[in-house]
Amino acid sequence: MHISRIQIRNFRNFKDLDIETGKSIVVVGENQSGKTNLVYALRLVLDPTLSDDDRQLRDADFWDGIDRPLTKKDRIEVHVDLEEFDSNNALLVSLGDFLISSDPMVARLSYSFGAKADLEHDPQTGSDFDFEMYGGGDQSQTVDPTVRRRIRIDVLNALRDAENDIGTWRRSPLRPVVEEAVKRIDRTTLDAIAENVATATDSLTGVQEIADLSDSINNRFSEMVGAANALSLSFGFAPTNAERLIHSLRLFMGNGRSLSDASLGSANVLYAVLKSLELETLATQGARDYTFLAIEEPEAHLHPHLQRLLYSSFLRSRDNQEDGDDPGGVSSDAVSMILTTHSPHIVSITPVRSLVMLRRTDLTTVATSTAHLTLSATDVADLERYINVSRGEALFARSILFVEGDAEQYLVPTLARLLGYDLDQLGISVTSVSGTNFLPYIKLFGPKGLNIPFVILTDHDPQNDRKPLAFSRVKKLLQNLAGAPDTEDVDEMFRAGREAGVFVNDHTLEADIFDCGLLPAVCDALSDFVGPKAEKQKVAKWKTGEIVLTKDEFLGYVESIGKGRFAQRLASKLIDTTCPEYISAALKYLVS
Repeated sequence: MHISRIQIRNFRNFKDLDIETGKSIVVVGENQSGKTNLVYALRLVLDPTLSDDDRQLRDADFWDGIDRPLTKKDRIEVHVDLEEFDSNNALLVSLGDFLISSDPMVARLSYSFGAKADLEHDPQTGSDFDFEMYGGGDQSQTVDPTVRRRIRIDVLNALRDAENDIGTWRRSPLRPVVEEAVKRIDRTTLDAIAENVATATDSLTGVQEIADLSDSINNRFSEMVGAANALSLSFGFAPTNAERLIHSLRLFMGNGRSLSDASLGSANVLYAVLKSLELETLATQGARDYTFLAIEEPEAHLHPHLQRLLYSSFLRSRDNQEDGDDPGGVSSDAVSMILTTHSPHIVSITPVRSLVMLRRTDLTTVATSTAHLTLSATDVADLERYINVSRGEALFARSILFVEGDAEQYLVPTLARLLGYDLDQLGISVTSVSGTNFLPYIKLFGPKGLNIPFVILTDHDPQNDRKPLAFSRVKKLLQNLAGAPDTEDVDEMFRAGREAGVFVNDHTLEADIFDCGLLPAVCDALSDFVGPKAEKQKVAKWKTGEIVLTKDEFLGYVESIGKGRFAQRLASKLIDTTCPEYISAALKYLVS
């Protein structure tokens, strides 16, 4: 089972959010875009730990764009659609009354908050409001609290205290796991263990010094509060009752160290591991039918490698199982993941169809999802290979500048800074596609996908008497964007490309750098790479103009040095606003 659609109306920063989602959900977005509010909206529908008081919202929980005072027609609504449960009898029993579609089978659970139905005037105080929980899109179909206990959301918030939660028996993920193991232990074995603990306790407390200390504490207690108010206290290792003894079980690290000695990162990893075991155990015991595990900022305190290792097992388990492999990690029959993250490391291992992007506008947050994006299997495979940590940063950008390779990635930020554009302040990421295959990126990030503003910088790549390679490249991109013009004229195609954000240079990046007047910086960079004294003198004469540096000679040097390596050095030599025209035009377009 999984959440297939989320609708939120008039709740906090959401005016009217409506998104379709994949089998797992990874929510990305800037600070204040509403990631935590999205999770809380799901809790209003699915969390049995929320009390009626928690579900009784306030005026401040209504979307800011609604005129105040509120009227009878103003309502907060959250609708959650669930799919792929028809093969599970327990889920069918729980959700069968709440279907909105039978083919495919889709159930809807809803929360609504607003003025009481019998109120004759507009609401004036908190007592004039009430909430409803219903299913199937029918307000007469009340959802019994049992459904929320059987199909529920567990939330690990961003400020979680993993060590304390593990150590507190009532809410520890160890509890159901230990209890399941204890069920298989013979009662006489448990009683014998408890007797041994009692004997060991008596041996220690019988030592005179310990007995005297116990008496001293009890006597001081009585002296200070009186015998009637004093407690009877005694020392011991653990409870000697078998059941209480089980509750006192604790995990220890190597050499008997307490979990309090563990780093925050290690405690969080352990908590996630125990949580996965807990959810599987609860499903096996029949205590739950399904769990949506929501983790806010899963990257908290974790080394990048641990982020990728830990959460790839959560996010990929369902995909692996569909392929017939042993998934490991959390059973996909019992659990779906919901993550809210700022981490490109998490994004780099996220299935492409699991992404949900939140973007804050003036008064509301809008969302886009990749769940049903038109992508071929090849596109998905390419994107999941391409989106590594550095490219994953693009998902957190306000806008993106796509380039062909490392050379542009080194040079463009420096050229932008010299032109007066701080790309970090503007939220612009420069992303290399390591080649000229921009198309999968455009499908993912373009207006039909996540809809992040972007430009593309690509090489002209002339071919003697034939059309440049960039012609077909731009035409194919435009066909997937605004539509390509019906023309074979190169200049007309490139003009149409610019209007859609695709900028082509005159030759290649290196040739355009040579042509645009950057000779002093070029020569300073070349001087760092040439060895013999005579070569350095030759470069110095190029810089002063005593000897003419030809384009072919320059390109030969760059090829031998390496384009990326040369660009990296050149970036450190640039000092003025001279810049290839297509780069400055692309930056101006993107910033606007």
